[in-house]
Amino acid sequence: MPIVRKPFAGAACLLALAAAPLAAAPATATPPSAAVRPAAVCEGWKNAGSVPLEWSKVSDGCGHFGANGMKMSYAWKVYRGGSVCVRAKGFDARRKEFWSAPLCSKNGRVEVAWGNVAASKEILVKGGPSLLRWN
Repeated sequence: MPIVRKPFAGAACLLALAAAPLAAAPATATPPSAAVRPAAVCEGWKNAGSVPLEWSKVSDGCGHFGANGMKMSYAWKVYRGGSVCVRAKGFDARRKEFWSAPLCSKNGRVEVAWGNVAASKEILVKGGPSLLRWN
């Protein structure tokens, strides 16, 4: 086989080889089923932790749609360690972010206003070294 010294000949061969597996896939390939996908991260309890003397911010990373007059509920349960202080993010009627007053205990629940916004739920956690679950 002769060696080709044209600058783009090698690149064209590499592109053709890279595209070959894509062309070989059948046109009727089915997308992965819901059973194969991981569980939804926006449902259920999330893990968090606190470190002494500083506020740690934790987000659920999901979009929650609000409306004027709507309330968003937050709950937490410490499963290892002592009491923690929790502040929850909310939004007023003007869509301005605010944080609730700190509530300190091993478990609790708070509701905050959630104005006409789409945002992630977030909490600020402070306390001794503790592990908790929240939603």
